[in-house]
Amino acid sequence: MKLQEAIDYAKSHETTREMDFSDQERIFGTLLGSVPNIRAHTNGVVIYKGYLVAEFGDTSWADPTYSVAKSMLSTVAGIAVRDGLIKDLNATVGSTVKDGGYDSPRNAPITWKNHLNQESEWEGNMWGKPDNFIGHEAFGEGEM
Repeated sequence: MKLQEAIDYAKSHETTREMDFSDQERIFGTLLGSVPNIRAHTNGVVIYKGYLVAEFGDTSWADPTYSVAKSMLSTVAGIAVRDGLIKDLNATVGSTVKDGGYDSPRNAPITWKNHLNQESEWEGNMWGKPDNFIGHEAFGEGEM
């Protein structure tokens, strides 16, 4: 598929979701930061070999992003392995990270591989939320 065809495809398949974004807390629960009241139209950039080769829509708009944790985590982990910051995926995280988050008997045995497989069962707080937060207030209705 040619680049312009791919862009045209993306633009022609905009979500049917309304522009109103004021319901994000109701849907997704307690927010970690500010969220705009309206969303942007479909937009994007195409980067190839480090160069911006295409851009469409208003790419300066800051929209919330959902369901990218695995993609971001794997990218950052790959860079960390490449750069030697993570030398062994089977090593415990606490042998490298000295922030207190891996000092407890529960967290001490957690390895990088456990985190990458999302099977660590880590206990603690992150961004003001405990690992075991539950319920409507934290998770929202989960329906649009």
